[in-house]
Amino acid sequence: MSINLNEMFYRGYDPAIFYAGYDENWILGRPSSASSQAGRKKEIKGIIKLRMPLCCEGCVEKVSKKLKQMEGVASVECSAEKQKVTVRGEAKPEVVLAAAKKILPRSEFWEDED
Repeated sequence: MSINLNEMFYRGYDPAIFYAGYDENWILGRPSSASSQAGRKKEIKGIIKLRMPLCCEGCVEKVSKKLKQMEGVASVECSAEKQKVTVRGEAKPEVVLAAAKKILPRSEFWEDED
């Protein structure tokens, strides 16, 4: 569908004709109630840090893939240099550690150096 610019600007342009799902929040850039509720559901509740013996990129990919498949895990970050894996999400730490030990048996919780 093409529109003549003269018709659009000089004779009056009604967005309801061209966009049936008119939403004032979308045009003004404000979050709508549906998107704010979706944002609340995606909130990350917990961070679990693990010390895992990651020797190569294969280990990193394997750990990342297996832990991302778990229920309640939102994201997994692996650092082979630090031998550290950070898991974000709603999963229970004990369950994540048990799964990590199945992948690499010498896995343990990361102790923060304060």
